[in-house]
Amino acid sequence: MTAGPGQWLAVVVLGLLLRPASAQWHCRQGRVELIVGGAQGCVESAPASPSAAPPSPGVAPTLQRQRDIARRAILENELRQEQAALAALQSAGRVVNPAERQRAQDNIDALRRELAR
Repeated sequence: MTAGPGQWLAVVVLGLLLRPASAQWHCRQGRVELIVGGAQGCVESAPASPSAAPPSPGVAPTLQRQRDIARRAILENELRQEQAALAALQSAGRVVNPAERQRAQDNIDALRRELAR
C-alpha cells in the first residue's frame, strides 16, 4: 500500500511542529544561500554561533603598509593632475564652462577627502 498525499502532509506538519524553534533551514539557490524558517526541501541545521565563523586570514601589517603607501601615491598623483587640469582651464584665456570648472573642483575636493582618511 502506498502513502497518499494526506499522509505525507501529516508527516511534514508533524516534522515542522517537532522542530526546535531555534532551528533554521538553509536553502541554496545557485550561488545564494537562503536561511529561512519552515521551508520544505531544505537541509535543517541549528543556527550558527558567532564564534563558529572561521577567522579571516587578514593581511600582514608590512604588506598593508605597502598597499597604503602605494594608494596614497596614486591619490597624490591624481590630485596633482586634477589641479593642473583646473589651472589649465583657468589660464587658457577663454571663458571656462562653469560645469567643467565645477567638475574639476569636485574631483579635487574628493581626492583631498580620500587623502585625509
